[in-house]
Amino acid sequence: MSVWRPNDSEHCLLALGAEEVISGDDLKRLDEIQNSKDWWFGYLSYDLKNKIEKLDSEKPHPMRFSGFSFFKPKVVLQLDEDSYRIEKDTTDGFWKGDIVDTDPRIPKPQKIYWRPDQSKEDYLKAVNALKHHIQLGDIYEVNYCTSFSCEKRLEDNFTLFEHINDKTEAPFSAYMKQGRHEILCGSPERYMLKEGPHLSSYPIKGTIRRSVNETEDLTLRESLRNDTKEQAENVMIVDLVRNDLSKIALKNSVKVDELFGVYSFKTVHHMISTVSCELKEGIGLTEIVKATFPMGSMTGAPKIRAMQLADKYELSARGVYSGSIGVIFPNGDFDFNVVIRTMTYDSELCLIRCNVGGAITALCDAEKEYEECLLKANALLSIGK
Repeated sequence: MSVWRPNDSEHCLLALGAEEVISGDDLKRLDEIQNSKDWWFGYLSYDLKNKIEKLDSEKPHPMRFSGFSFFKPKVVLQLDEDSYRIEKDTTDGFWKGDIVDTDPRIPKPQKIYWRPDQSKEDYLKAVNALKHHIQLGDIYEVNYCTSFSCEKRLEDNFTLFEHINDKTEAPFSAYMKQGRHEILCGSPERYMLKEGPHLSSYPIKGTIRRSVNETEDLTLRESLRNDTKEQAENVMIVDLVRNDLSKIALKNSVKVDELFGVYSFKTVHHMISTVSCELKEGIGLTEIVKATFPMGSMTGAPKIRAMQLADKYELSARGVYSGSIGVIFPNGDFDFNVVIRTMTYDSELCLIRCNVGGAITALCDAEKEYEECLLKANALLSIGK
């Protein structure tokens, strides 16, 4: 089962059942999926990086996600507030009558008792160690992540996702259940959108809290817009994305459509830039992923060395966090998010995890980075208390 982007009625999709599942780390199969002229829903794990760049990561992820996993659904519905349209149905309509729920009330979720997997002291040590690498010239910027977890059996995870969606109202939310894994994602960030030969990327770098006071909220928004540290983080990733796209783009077609745009979400303001290109003829999903994944906003720059150092100082592999969830349309176009603001659940281990991260630069302060992590995670960690 998968729900894609419930906060955008134009593309709010529900996928049910599975005619076929393709999982693993053989990147060539991504072209097979894209060229099948059917619907596919799935994820790209961040740890697919080890296949793309031939990196070694000795730290396992307890939930053991595949490099990627996509399923071809039996049923695809496009949902509106009180109606739906059938995009695909290879069944006898077993699902009819159960799709549109007119009750706006969301039941209370189970209580979740989160614990940090890393102490604040160890987080600060790691960030300062990474700053030292920056001062030595090893990297310019790195995305460093920490995590929270809870050992508990969850009974109604879709209800929990509804609470995440209600609290964040994020435009690229997604819920996915595949086997033992469930992903409950309230992401504000789009990784990649393909519309014909046009490919766009939307990196986020720069975050500040919102205020219920309208005047203060506007001040916070303008403060983010003019923050030189946040702009420095953002422009480094924009340059990285431009470089990634240049590998697959027509000559002179890579452009920055928007730089330092500030967008308001329910709990935070974000600085988002937009970079786009026109694809060379014959470039498919396999080459696109090889050129652009993992997305620069979740790695740092230079990308390979930043990923190596993140692996060194983070406690475990990231799994699907920092990866992507998305839908591939029958015409070969696709839309993928960035997996942030996300809970993952493993029904075999009865384990829930929530990761959070931020950009570490020469100008950053470790204490403030820790506070920003808590701000980003709060919308999720406060659910189920």
